[in-house]
Amino acid sequence: MTVFKEMDPEDVLRALEGHTDILSEESARYEKLYRSKKCHRGCGDLTKEFHPSHVFSDGNAAIGRALMRCSVCKYLMDPFTDITLEIGDPSKVRS
Repeated sequence: MTVFKEMDPEDVLRALEGHTDILSEESARYEKLYRSKKCHRGCGDLTKEFHPSHVFSDGNAAIGRALMRCSVCKYLMDPFTDITLEIGDPSKVRS
């Protein structure tokens, strides 16, 4: 059985010295996209949700991609394509 052991943060920083940070810029761009998405029914903000079949579905992405779900009506969308994946329950929408 494999045991996960967290690396010492100082060892990690030493190992990364001299390497270009390619993750921070992409992460910031993704976060900006995620914050810009709202529920199509007007419920409000969406929360990130990670699905194994989607996280690394883009071979050009350096970090995992999230889907967005409404906590009220459970609407689910792909924020990169704006495709609706689950319509959720419209009866849960507050008037």
